[in-house]
Amino acid sequence: MIPDLELRAACEADAEEVSSLLTSCFNTFSEFGMTGKKWLEYQKIQPGFTLQGSHVAVLGKRIVGHVQTVWRLIRISKHSAVNIGGIANVCTLPEYRRKGIATALLNEAHDLMERKDVPIAGLLTEPDGIPWRLYKKMGYDKIAAITKFVSQMDLMSRRPNGTSRTSFVKTRSYKEGDEHALLQLYDEITENLAGTVKREGDYWERRYKHVFAFNGFFYEDFDPENIIVTEGSKGLSGYCFNHLMDGVGYITELLAHEPYYENTMALVDAALDRFTSKGAHSLVLFCPKETPMMECLIRSFGGKPIESEVETYMLKVLNPQKTLEVIREETCLRECAQHERDVVLEFIVGGKSAFLSIQGDNVEVGTEGPRHGTQRTAKISTTNLGFVSLLFGVVAPSELYSKGHLFCQTDWLPLLSRLFPQRARYLFPGDFW
Repeated sequence: MIPDLELRAACEADAEEVSSLLTSCFNTFSEFGMTGKKWLEYQKIQPGFTLQGSHVAVLGKRIVGHVQTVWRLIRISKHSAVNIGGIANVCTLPEYRRKGIATALLNEAHDLMERKDVPIAGLLTEPDGIPWRLYKKMGYDKIAAITKFVSQMDLMSRRPNGTSRTSFVKTRSYKEGDEHALLQLYDEITENLAGTVKREGDYWERRYKHVFAFNGFFYEDFDPENIIVTEGSKGLSGYCFNHLMDGVGYITELLAHEPYYENTMALVDAALDRFTSKGAHSLVLFCPKETPMMECLIRSFGGKPIESEVETYMLKVLNPQKTLEVIREETCLRECAQHERDVVLEFIVGGKSAFLSIQGDNVEVGTEGPRHGTQRTAKISTTNLGFVSLLFGVVAPSELYSKGHLFCQTDWLPLLSRLFPQRARYLFPGDFW
């Protein structure tokens, strides 16, 4: 690394220099009109971010590199969520690149997470680029992909023969007070969707009412038309986040209760009406693939949409023990405790051991196994990818075993499959960091 390089937490006096660095390194921030004032205001509209979570690299009196850490509570399942330190806006001035500055800044962020007992680091990056290779080298692995679907507006299938596909479903724009029902709706639909942010009222208020956050650090002034809702006999039954930019209509989040098709199509049609009235020529859609809503959405395209991966969602385990502690109350663990009494699983991840013990009706986690009373003990070595894949239900244990990411006796695989069931996973663009 460069001699005399100083790494420190950012402060308010750094605002203009940091914003200038961001705009010089990222076209998106330049287009967004990033300023020092906007960067400081992220503390108000970006939950989990404070200046203490931002680190700069200083050479002489010049800031030459930067990284931000944003705290997020990420859902594993209905009952469990894990604190993640979200890495964001890693950048170095061009003339100082390939000198280890970004690596040093990332290590600073990891140290901060470990001091705060945050067990997992996470980030989003473009697939297969230079940053991706750096993150891979530092132990991050892909857990999911954010995919977008693109279609020209004139190819969209809408209201055959001039009739409505959803004549009995009412749609309207957001009105004051809807957020309470919408937050409940979000919780109900995403409770088994691993990887989503566990939102609270304050989180919703900051991201989707104070402003309208459509992608990570990027936002616009809130307009009630940014949120379209469907109303059923029992209240709100679905919603759609949408916005327009440069002639493109974006649907960044869409969730609906049964009947999925009717609610989903009503939301799509209402969004398309808005886009058409504003002169949009194409549509970009984001939605998790493994859901009934996605199946309905694909049916709304008249032709085959263009599908592409726009973000890679990567995770790195910092503390296996703290990670396992968040799943102690999982239903699947409790069910196993009724049938698999006196079982100890030692997970070895990156040379660190974490013990998951099922003794009688108790489930315990620690850095050491119990000293007595156990009948069966399994030693399970995993790669970082193997461990996060188990945790989020990305890949079945048998497949991880066959691909060399999980090492154990094969007779333990059925138990691991019960403990770590496969789940659909996703992260909505508005929750990016």
